[in-house]
Amino acid sequence: MAEQQMAVHADDQRLVTVCSACLQATCWQGIFYCNDYQTAGTVDKTVAELRKLGLEHPSYWEKEKRI
Repeated sequence: MAEQQMAVHADDQRLVTVCSACLQATCWQGIFYCNDYQTAGTVDKTVAELRKLGLEHPSYWEKEKRI
């Protein structure tokens, strides 16, 4: 259990590219576009930031499924 928690915390600083307008990876990946996708750029956010935002399911930016 402690090993899983350490792995989660180690992943917190990994960068994920997201849409600069809606801050979602699904938009940047072309899965669910936001209203501003045509003019938006991209930004990199850490996994920890994305978790705090809670805008989309973590499966869109997690490396692997955790049990």
